[in-house]
Amino acid sequence: MVVRCVLHIAFQSLSHYQNNNLMLLNNNKQKSLKRRFLLILGVTAAICFCSLGLMVIFWSRMLPEVSKTQKILIGSVIIIYAVLRFSRLLKKDPDEV
Repeated sequence: MVVRCVLHIAFQSLSHYQNNNLMLLNNNKQKSLKRRFLLILGVTAAICFCSLGLMVIFWSRMLPEVSKTQKILIGSVIIIYAVLRFSRLLKKDPDEV
């Protein structure tokens, strides 16, 4: 039952991804320089936050006075924030077709 649910969700997200690719192929307009710059800046910020979270978790010299459990918690919150930033980059604006 769980496997069926996971496969169903994966198939729906794959079909949504394919539909977005078809829409992008039909869209011949190129992104403006400002949008491209903001996309690159957003991806860079997401990568930086993700690496900061991993540094907090695995680097022993980062936050030495904090316990291991708290370091894992802080690092995972930072990584979740990075994932949320990256997912907002992929979200399509309603005025953009």
